[in-house]
Amino acid sequence: MYFALVVVAIVALLVVGCAPLLHGIEYKDTTTPDGLVNFHLFAPGMIRVAHPTTMDQWRALDTRMRAEPATSTLPPLFVQLHFDYEGDDSSFTQALGWELLKVPLYPEDGKPWTVAMSSPPSEVMLAVNAIVAAKRAGRRVAWGCIADRDRGGVVSGLVAMILFDWSEEKALRYMGDTGSRIELLPGLLVSFLQSAPKA
Repeated sequence: MYFALVVVAIVALLVVGCAPLLHGIEYKDTTTPDGLVNFHLFAPGMIRVAHPTTMDQWRALDTRMRAEPATSTLPPLFVQLHFDYEGDDSSFTQALGWELLKVPLYPEDGKPWTVAMSSPPSEVMLAVNAIVAAKRAGRRVAWGCIADRDRGGVVSGLVAMILFDWSEEKALRYMGDTGSRIELLPGLLVSFLQSAPKA
């Protein structure tokens, strides 16, 4: 089942006729006045954002995050969904006093064919469960990959299905609305939830 979904993903990315349906392809990256790319306030105390590359961007993210409500006294958690060779967030999070969890996932940014190397459900759910647990504990949490479109979209869709009881259809639509190019995969998110433990 999982392999079949990967094959469908490749076909959806390659077949031109699918392009009009994949509205994530038409998504244009956005930038806030303080320099944050593809910034989304997912829910109170929850932020998803493309990889901040400068200390000024991280300070902007820190300011926005600490303005969010939280009941926990623990520092904000950032879940890094990209590989270190794409951009290591360690020095930034350490300087700001955040906790960092690295869960690198495929597809790599700008390399849609790496969906064929799709991360196993256990890895995806590791990131999802960490975000869900942080929110349930009243902790501020942020996550993202380099562009926060495909990897961030899948993780966000799953988080919403668990925390907010979204249907898979609603989650896939949200993924497309926020730039995911692998939204036309009915059954993908459900397969993750069924294949690995969830929070």
